[in-house]
Amino acid sequence: MSTLEISGLSLEWVTALWSSVLHSVKTLVIIDHQIEELPDSIVQMQNLERLKFECGSLKAVPNWIGQLNRLHTFQSMYEYDNGSFATQPDCIEPLGGLQKLSLRGCQNIKHLPNIVRQMEGLKHLDLLETGIVELPPWLGYLTNLTHLNLSTTHQNDDILPELSHLTSLEELDLSGRNFGSSLSCISNFPRLQQLNVSGSKQLRSIPHLSSSVLCYLDASNCTNLRELPDFSNLQSLGCLLLGGCNLLECIPGFKTIAENLSHLELPGPSGACSNLSDDFTNNVFMGALFGNLHFFKMKGNIIAGSHISQQCLSFLFPDVRFNKSKCSSLTLNLDMVSSPVDIKVITKDDLVLFETMLPANDFHYGNKTFSSFEEGNREILEHLSEGSGTIQVSTDVSELSRVELQAAYDMDRVPQKVGFGLFQ
Repeated sequence: MSTLEISGLSLEWVTALWSSVLHSVKTLVIIDHQIEELPDSIVQMQNLERLKFECGSLKAVPNWIGQLNRLHTFQSMYEYDNGSFATQPDCIEPLGGLQKLSLRGCQNIKHLPNIVRQMEGLKHLDLLETGIVELPPWLGYLTNLTHLNLSTTHQNDDILPELSHLTSLEELDLSGRNFGSSLSCISNFPRLQQLNVSGSKQLRSIPHLSSSVLCYLDASNCTNLRELPDFSNLQSLGCLLLGGCNLLECIPGFKTIAENLSHLELPGPSGACSNLSDDFTNNVFMGALFGNLHFFKMKGNIIAGSHISQQCLSFLFPDVRFNKSKCSSLTLNLDMVSSPVDIKVITKDDLVLFETMLPANDFHYGNKTFSSFEEGNREILEHLSEGSGTIQVSTDVSELSRVELQAAYDMDRVPQKVGFGLFQ
């Protein structure tokens, strides 16, 4: 037996099996919201390598956990919950072989246990949705860390400069944090492959990115973001998410990376939801060729003061030159549609290729989907294969707040969920 999952069962009868069967267990999964402590018998499982738990009433991690010499993964499986641990696990014996530590969702943990400092082999640390209010300065000296998740935690950000010592980082998730206007520490990560700072409302600029292997950057919904680094050196970048960054005027180096992008989100549409300059729109975006793009989205919120009644929303559309037999869907999301919606497909030379009018009641629950497999909308998708241009949507925007247009070209290659996989 290599894997054992205990879910909603009394642990009393299970402990009788320790000596006869469980010595061979390498992965133990415990899902039980009633138990308050883990049974001492687990310490006999000397071949245990992975301990995963979802125990909402668990009061503490037992001290004997440190005696499991082969344990390399200690993982809370919470996503969004009140978490575990009524007391701090400060006196756990050092887990010298531990490589992956997840305290995800453990909101009763208010500070990072000091024993973590002694985990020299630790590579993955996940503190998503914990109750930690202050990170220790020694966190920056866990120099073997390759994956670090500090997303949506309550800590202050005085520690961020210390993170510059973590030069082995490959994945860093700082999404939802309230750090100040810049994030200088990320310039020191030459091996960084994935960076997530989405939803960081106070972030005003992203500094130079030294990693030539960065393939994923999510800065979506950073509503105060005004300045980006030059992306010219990021030839590995395949996923760039900037949707909802209404204050951005340009994306330096964009044209040089367009060919490699497979997943792209931009702020928009122009005017009502975006400050992207005419130079970027007409000379950079319209002149770029997206040879590998499989998913494109423009999204944003109506900028305050733009709520006049009838307005034309201009969504940029990339020059993809996709195979029309592969195009899957075009989706227009408008909330609170109250009047007919006029849609035009216009080339970069201002030639109107197609126009249609949709009644407001076609937008069920604020969502209207055009599909290449629906005969009435096939013509829209076919015209979008002619090159770059815009899709102009004219309607009463006085009730609108969120608007977005997304296109998928090859559903076999579009990821269903783009993001991090620290413990997957």
